[in-house]
Amino acid sequence: MRLRRIGIVRVRALETGPGGSSPRSAGDGNALILRLDVFDVKSGVVISSEDINPSPVLKKTISDKRIDDFFLDLPINMLSFRLLNLPFYDRKKLTEVIPFELQGLIMEDMDDIVFDSICLGRDGDNFKILVVYTEKRQFGGLLGSLSDSGIEPSVAGSITVGCMLKGTDPSVITERLVDLVNVNASPPLTSLSDCEKEELLNPAFNLRTGDFEFTGKASRLSKTLRVTVFLLFAIAVIINLDISARILKERKDISLIRNEIRRSYSSLFPTEKRITDELYQLKAHLRDARERLDLTGSIPALNLLLNLSSTRPQGIVFYEIGLTTEGLTIKGESASIEEINRFKEGLSDIAISVNVSDLKPVTGGRFNFTISGVIRGSNKSSGVTGGNQG
Repeated sequence: MRLRRIGIVRVRALETGPGGSSPRSAGDGNALILRLDVFDVKSGVVISSEDINPSPVLKKTISDKRIDDFFLDLPINMLSFRLLNLPFYDRKKLTEVIPFELQGLIMEDMDDIVFDSICLGRDGDNFKILVVYTEKRQFGGLLGSLSDSGIEPSVAGSITVGCMLKGTDPSVITERLVDLVNVNASPPLTSLSDCEKEELLNPAFNLRTGDFEFTGKASRLSKTLRVTVFLLFAIAVIINLDISARILKERKDISLIRNEIRRSYSSLFPTEKRITDELYQLKAHLRDARERLDLTGSIPALNLLLNLSSTRPQGIVFYEIGLTTEGLTIKGESASIEEINRFKEGLSDIAISVNVSDLKPVTGGRFNFTISGVIRGSNKSSGVTGGNQG
């Protein structure tokens, strides 16, 4: 994340509580006084400077300043220093070795301090290491007061010490540290030198290590990731809902189309009761219609009816005349069996393989009959041989 505004927090007055455990709060005689200077990274100038007393009511004020990060500029009287000569400079190894090297050199127990190290350069075969440390209770109390006020510094260092170390001969570091002026008396910042700007962005040391390691960036990143995951999940849910809505709409449209097809099919074939597949059954009807057309394609229907009319004896009445793939079918009623036989013989010029079936007596001495045969000249007649059958 690119920083736009950095809040520089400096302790102007620091008084520890009973037993030296932690800084007193603002309610204890306003003993802890801080100066907050807001540095604009882009313009390179300090845009505001004010004294503040740590208090939970400051959170809203701090939030309104839209500060991206904080730098805790520790006063010299909170820091202690030791110079060590070691044959290596590896920060991970130094973290393990320095506690043993400091034993006997400092009064405090190693469990009671937090430290960081700075490599000042080589001294023959060794490295000159400056160890900066402070007492945990006082430091932790200060960070707690700041946190209660909505201030979470990612760096706890010293701009004064950092600038002093740059370009200073390691042999005179001890004297220079002794000569440093306590920053508690520093006036409000109006501008920053190039060295101070560099130290602000790339500090020489940072005591926010170990138990006091800054996790705000990781927390913000975790929060950002959680928000991102939530948004992705929300987008996925919206997309799935949209897809589901489209599917439901399409299913509804398909159902409407199916119903319309069935209504149209039923209107075309009202006598057909069992409808399972309209398309397949319609194709079957079309195929049957083509077969019927092929059957009678070479015989004009009007001529066929005229021939039947001229062949019919006076005593015969036609009820039904049908053309099917099997040929010609005539259903009717006759006054006698002799008339039926004469009519059958008269059909020899129209059809072949003529048969009489379903001969039944009815009231009045008359007979119902069915005569069937294959029409001469039809496609089916080409595969039939022989004449009338009695």
